[in-house]
Amino acid sequence: MARLPSGMWCGWGVARMAVSFSVSAKWLELFTGFKQREKISMDYFGAETLAVRNAEMFIDGYKAGLVKDTSYKGLWKVSFTPKEL
Repeated sequence: MARLPSGMWCGWGVARMAVSFSVSAKWLELFTGFKQREKISMDYFGAETLAVRNAEMFIDGYKAGLVKDTSYKGLWKVSFTPKEL
């Protein structure tokens, strides 16, 4: 399992948050690897409990696109919604 950066807690006991990142080609490769996993382990801040929680999640709605072509394989935007299993 892999770990992703913190997010936010969203209602009714199920974590779900839309995230997006501007990344290098190397990070694009890493995020693409997360997308291909059946599940990932993710730490996030629970606003209801004011504590860090850990949950198994899956990646939904993964999108990646080239923002700017650079001399080092470009700047990419990656967006997705991790959802709790």
